[in-house]
Amino acid sequence: MKKTISTVMVSAPALLLGLASPAFAQTTPLGAADTTGPNVAAPTTAAVEAQVETQGDDIVVTAQKQTTSLRESPVSVAVVTSDSLRKSGVTTLDDMGKTVPSLTALPSNSTLRPSFAIRGVSTDVLSIGTPSGVAVMVDGVTIAPESFAAKQLSDVQNVEVLRGPQSTLGGRSASIGVINIVTRKPNANRLEGNVSATATTDNEYRGSGFITGPITKGVSFALSGFAGKTTFLTRNLTTGKHDTSASEGVRGKLLLQPTDNLDITLAATYVHTKDDGAFQAYIGVAPTAQFRGIIAQSAALPGITAQRGNTDYATITTPGQDVKDQLYSMTVDWRVGDFTLSSITAHQAEKRFYRQDLYIEAADFVKVVSGGTNTFNNIQTSDLDISGYSQEFKVASPDLGIARFIAGLYFDQQKSGFQFDRKTFGFNPLLFSAYRPPNNKTYAAYARVNWKLTEGTTLITGLRINRDVIAYTYQKQIAQPNGPNLIDFTRSDSSSKNTLVGDATLKQQIGRRANIYATYSRGYKPEIWNLDGAVTPTNTFKPVGREKVNSFELGMKGDFFDRFLTLNVAAFYTKYNNFQVQSLDYSNPLGATTFDVRNAAAATTRGVEVDGTLRPAAGLNITFSGAYVNSHFNDFKGAVCYSGQTAAQGCTTVNGASSQDLSGVDLPRSPHWKFNAAVDKTLDLSTDWGLDLNATFNYQSKTNFDPNHSPRAVQAGYGILNLSAGLNNQNGRYSITAFVNNVTNKSYVSNITDYSGRWGNQAAITGWYSRDAHRYGGIRVGAKF
Repeated sequence: MKKTISTVMVSAPALLLGLASPAFAQTTPLGAADTTGPNVAAPTTAAVEAQVETQGDDIVVTAQKQTTSLRESPVSVAVVTSDSLRKSGVTTLDDMGKTVPSLTALPSNSTLRPSFAIRGVSTDVLSIGTPSGVAVMVDGVTIAPESFAAKQLSDVQNVEVLRGPQSTLGGRSASIGVINIVTRKPNANRLEGNVSATATTDNEYRGSGFITGPITKGVSFALSGFAGKTTFLTRNLTTGKHDTSASEGVRGKLLLQPTDNLDITLAATYVHTKDDGAFQAYIGVAPTAQFRGIIAQSAALPGITAQRGNTDYATITTPGQDVKDQLYSMTVDWRVGDFTLSSITAHQAEKRFYRQDLYIEAADFVKVVSGGTNTFNNIQTSDLDISGYSQEFKVASPDLGIARFIAGLYFDQQKSGFQFDRKTFGFNPLLFSAYRPPNNKTYAAYARVNWKLTEGTTLITGLRINRDVIAYTYQKQIAQPNGPNLIDFTRSDSSSKNTLVGDATLKQQIGRRANIYATYSRGYKPEIWNLDGAVTPTNTFKPVGREKVNSFELGMKGDFFDRFLTLNVAAFYTKYNNFQVQSLDYSNPLGATTFDVRNAAAATTRGVEVDGTLRPAAGLNITFSGAYVNSHFNDFKGAVCYSGQTAAQGCTTVNGASSQDLSGVDLPRSPHWKFNAAVDKTLDLSTDWGLDLNATFNYQSKTNFDPNHSPRAVQAGYGILNLSAGLNNQNGRYSITAFVNNVTNKSYVSNITDYSGRWGNQAAITGWYSRDAHRYGGIRVGAKF
């Protein structure tokens, strides 16, 4: 395998770089009648809509705090348009991995926070207020890791995914990568808009609308809204209803241009999300397993056959969550001579009520062991109140001959009120509540300089100094079923650290439309408080240490053969020292799950990413993206054993403490192979109408979802095929599209949770099903003006 990777890294650039000479660098796309136009240069896209921002023939990237051509950006980045999202069946961030092979996302329905992995690396520390390592941004504003403000993709221009550490410009949240949601801008020149509606055979309904235009001279607006409801495969037999996720939202922008040199953009977003259900079901339980070792499967899982493919579950009450997000920002761009001074001020707020069923089964354990005296209903609730503020000032220079630069100052504060309640009746330790509000601040200064060494050679250097201040209050409470909770104890603490990170890139231009680059970057993830760990009035409680990241990347980007082929290739090697890892420990016989967070000695990810577009004929585009990723723990002795793991399986016990050695084992949720491919063909039916045909295929190899590496938590490799056919008015005014997603009806799960510790340490796992884990069809209609 290593020999194959080396061949790709060396021979592909050697073969193609010589083909990007000026003779092959024309800007006109192949075929004058090519209806997709020049913007198809974006990797991972099948056809790009007109609203995607471009520079000449090139799609631009904004996530690195400047507007730069995708081809000229010396970083592995995918730009996915709204059209490609629709054709891939992607409506939320949970499914973005279908369009970007290096990205993996777990289902976030009825969970406390979204979870992402890039290049096989994820640090899913669930403790409130801790960064995930993948910074999620909306128009360059980093949102809280728990926030659902960016989940819905009903109204976006495109999504940028920067793969690999981006700490120099992304800061404390970007040790793994960046996802930037780019929304549509106001049009100051003319009034325009669109509406669309979607209905499917499995009861999904969506509608959206967008309008933009000038109000008066120097003032323009953009307003969008959406609403939708999706029905999932999983069904609660207690109610007889399938799980559903409903969302609605509105976004408004006002662009003020009092002078030719001053732009002020005011933006406001409101999103309401409501999940009803557990969104998981038991897909494997040992025949002799009993819940808590005393409750028969027939009582805990009535009417359920717990096997792969099962989508039924039964709970006493209905779990779910209700989330309300708000995001406000003001962006000021002031052009002073050839310099641009910018300010971005943002505020975000989220209120959430989360109702979690702890066991996804129908028996009330507390009621059984108390002889009917007490009750629990297996429910715990969380009230989450997020408040965040950020301020950034930056200056961008023009080309100064020898160099150009960008520099800035950044401040961010995230405060999260988190009330957790497990209300039962006198049954310790399940009787538990806590108020755990973290308060985290970041102060930063950064600069990046592009040095022009020769006409085609550029050295790019960046530096960032961060000061992170993390603080918490932990108030342990005794839950009272009727009345306010009693305070058991309160403790608080804070810690601060300064961190210096940076990067250096050498980029060489090859002809007019191709380049190669080599990058070294140093990143980090700050220390964190594990507020889900064991906290007592007097125990030693220290923050989990900082991660340190060293990353190397070699890349090539270019257009070849008169833009017959656009090809981007990146090879990478990244090492994480003091890698932050969270594991679940179900060893407590009463089932009080503990979250173990620690620093693994080291983890490494390495691999190759390829993005490309072929344009073999007018109206025909073939796009492809693929990734080979090998991510693993270099050294992780003392890891938590998975539930039921024996000494023969590697779980050793010393002085009463059990552990396993995960050194050399793959990181969780990291398939070695992922790729997608799409074929788009446009046919002219008449002078007024055209037919758009699309086929999209996604594949990923097997993966293990469990941080403790349980062999039960494996999803085998699978592929998903989507087909669509659409009639489009030639002027783009009307469209109607019929589609079928998951044509072969392939069942798969996108996460597995191991509940074995609650079933007497016998095998018991649940599976989470994605939106397209079965075949469904639909109709989408649209109109523009």
